Amino acid sequence: MKKLEKIEKLKNEKSYCMLIRKSGDFQENTTGYILAFSKDFIVLQETNNFRIDGYLIIPVKTIKSIRRNKFEKTIQKIHHKEGLYSRVGIKHKIDLTSWNSVCKSIKKTKLCVISECENPKQEYFCIGNIKRVNKKSLSIQYFDGTGKLDSFNTKHYFKEITKLAFDDIYANTFTKYTK
Repeated sequence: MKKLEKIEKLKNEKSYCMLIRKSGDFQENTTGYILAFSKDFIVLQETNNFRIDGYLIIPVKTIKSIRRNKFEKTIQKIHHKEGLYSRVGIKHKIDLTSWNSVCKSIKKTKLCVISECENPKQEYFCIGNIKRVNKKSLSIQYFDGTGKLDSFNTKHYFKEITKLAFDDIYANTFTKYTK
């Protein structure tokens, strides 16, 4: 089965899965529910230790394989029995046409984002509110581990982003305590 066909099937069935992602020298496994997709991006509602968390925008080109076997099926059964499955779903309209449209959609929500490049040679993590969206990049007002906001915006080029998270527990909680 082709990658986009498998993505569509898992989305339509609202099935828990593991994405094996790779770009350059980085490889990462990410679990959750595929909620939306285009030929270039997916929206995944991430899970972590039996918590239904926020949303990830992941470039399809970084997905090397998708796993749905007895382990993922067991986790999904547990989500059902624990009443967590009812929380799976997207609350926001995200235009998945391009990074530019994705970031403009998220900016409208006024939610904090986490932009990451997971490639070890360029690795970065930036958390904050989207301030500008340009043709090739977005600018975020970063805040550090003490909640202090930078006085300048940090630019991230779309071609380097391996995942963009928003409306997750970490970012939403930390945003309340920025200064």
